[in-house]
Amino acid sequence: MNNRKHNFLTRTVTGIVFVVVVLAMMLLGRGYYLALLLLVWGYCSMEFWQLARGRIVKLGGVIYIGLCMVAMWYFPVIGDGMSGLEHWTQIFEGWPAGWDLRIAPAFIVVVWANDVFAYLVGVALGRHKMAPRISPHKSWEGFAGGIVGATTVAAVVGRWWAGGEMWLWALFGLVVALAAVGGDLAESWFKRAAGVKDSGRLLPGHGGLLDRFDATLGAVPVAFLFLLITHFIR
Repeated sequence: MNNRKHNFLTRTVTGIVFVVVVLAMMLLGRGYYLALLLLVWGYCSMEFWQLARGRIVKLGGVIYIGLCMVAMWYFPVIGDGMSGLEHWTQIFEGWPAGWDLRIAPAFIVVVWANDVFAYLVGVALGRHKMAPRISPHKSWEGFAGGIVGATTVAAVVGRWWAGGEMWLWALFGLVVALAAVGGDLAESWFKRAAGVKDSGRLLPGHGGLLDRFDATLGAVPVAFLFLLITHFIR
């Protein structure tokens, strides 16, 4: 099995497992979900600190990852059942009725869909390199496939799973996919600059946690702002 296929299978399995774990932690309670986010923040921050060069860049990365986890924490507040800013301060009291626990898993599914379709289309049709010096295997054909796949999956899964307008979820898939590619390329650039293949060794044979969540971290802020804006303009 070549490295690219190996990496694809790893990211696919990781995506599926993470969706299940996120939903399970939410259903168990806010404390479990918070513990999961803190764990992801801790490991990804540690790996980025070792990967990056320069104290300011290191601190910036740790803060950025932390803000991404804060956004993930507040995803349930943006559901259709929410109204009024007072709910934003009540999240530490539990998951009251009306809080939408489907948003975070739906977001992760869209990121995962972008990865899957980008790989499949890239392998089948990829001819034009997207960023050969940063990520040699990425192609513009794969990029387009990921965008179409994420947009389609977001429209279907979002409408079926989380409710709302299909066209709005399709737009959500588009912006998330674009940001996810940015996160993936950014982590690849840091690894190239550091002269390493993987961000860490947490997952033997699969690299570090940051390798698995680079696209997710790139997409979280955009997804959060999109959901926030579209919720308040409805």
